[in-house]
Amino acid sequence: MWATLEFESSGLTTCSYPIEVGYASSDGESHSLLIDPRRSAADWKRWDDEFADQKHSISLAELYQSGYPATQVCQQLNQALCHSKCVFCSSQWNLLWLAKLYQAARMRPSYQVIEINQWLKENEGIDPKVFHKTLNENGSLKFRAEHDAIQIQIVIDKLLT
Repeated sequence: MWATLEFESSGLTTCSYPIEVGYASSDGESHSLLIDPRRSAADWKRWDDEFADQKHSISLAELYQSGYPATQVCQQLNQALCHSKCVFCSSQWNLLWLAKLYQAARMRPSYQVIEINQWLKENEGIDPKVFHKTLNENGSLKFRAEHDAIQIQIVIDKLLT
């Protein structure tokens, strides 16, 4: 069993932080969690209105109201993904958000994570360009973590069969 892990963030700089995480497993399970920056890390203050509000349709008020602290998010991810043989992140940015999330929680993932382009190239001999082309053909990403994790999972499934 494997899974995909996708993040949305407060912006696209190294000062930004994760605001939503979603996963989709090869057995069809998927879920997403909003992350409350106030209850996660003291330095999670940079908010890019144009990026987060407009691109993701996630407001800071929504995170405050419905988001979970980083510790709780990491606990849920560890529980949900611990039986996955491999968990794929779709970009180096997602690996950064994963690291920031677990650092804020002072925890470690209970699962192995690898960037999908690297894994496809090294293990399946599939050019990352083929992955991205197939992803674009499969429908546009909505920049919401669970939806995009499902889309990526579907494309990986197509490429591996």
